[in-house]
Amino acid sequence: ARAEAMWRDAGAAEAAEAAAQASVGEVCTTVGECANAAYASTLKPYHGFLASSAFSVALLAVPSAKGFVGAMLGGDDNTARLQKDLSDFASKWRQVLESVKAKLEEKDCWFEDVV
Repeated sequence: ARAEAMWRDAGAAEAAEAAAQASVGEVCTTVGECANAAYASTLKPYHGFLASSAFSVALLAVPSAKGFVGAMLGGDDNTARLQKDLSDFASKWRQVLESVKAKLEEKDCWFEDVV
């Protein structure tokens, strides 16, 4: 249960980081770059060679930025609003993750082993 909770939290942290990266266009220009930047700052420190290689392969399936933004906009052309929404999501999600991590640490269920 400890490992499951830690990886769920780390995966959620990656999602929040990817949203934050996507919300500031100058950090990355493609969805793949955003995902890779988020992975590097969240999960990669805990992954060994095999897991990192698997993530690299998974990046090949990342949609194009145009397709991703189009799907997120849902027919609306307001990219500024989308960036604000992604930034707001990332900020609020980080607060949730910090609460979860604090609770896991309090219950001695948080660890940072490399797999």
